[in-house]
Amino acid sequence: MSVVASFRKFIKSFPSAAQPIAQVAQQRVPESYDPDNGFIWFTLRGTNTEKTLNPVELDGDNLPVNTNLPDELLFDVEIYHPDIGVVEMVANLLHRFDTYGGAFGDGTIGVMFVEDQNDDYVPQVQVDEDVDLSFAYLRVEIRLYKEG
Repeated sequence: MSVVASFRKFIKSFPSAAQPIAQVAQQRVPESYDPDNGFIWFTLRGTNTEKTLNPVELDGDNLPVNTNLPDELLFDVEIYHPDIGVVEMVANLLHRFDTYGGAFGDGTIGVMFVEDQNDDYVPQVQVDEDVDLSFAYLRVEIRLYKEG
């Protein structure tokens, strides 16, 4: 399973209170959406692969393990809902995973960092001005993802 699929699975596994909005987590900017239910949008913004002289992890056949996977993956996450309480709940759920490491989708991660976007962040989803949606913009950094 790819890291993007694992990230989608991670969001969709949120507790039941966040399930209605988590179930519409998507990577593509929606062309249309139900403004009563809101949605979560995310995208893989970038990757970084460190070049070090440290030894490479080897598998049982003495071959390098996951050398094609980046060390850092950066996601932009945008949460939209008409109820600010729902937006805050989902954002707080994500923030609880700050410094989390362990199972992630069908793989594992070394650590996840969750923080609010910078003030100069430009949202990727263009919301119709006639629709009254609350929002939160987060940045998620995942380090040392390993496929299951």
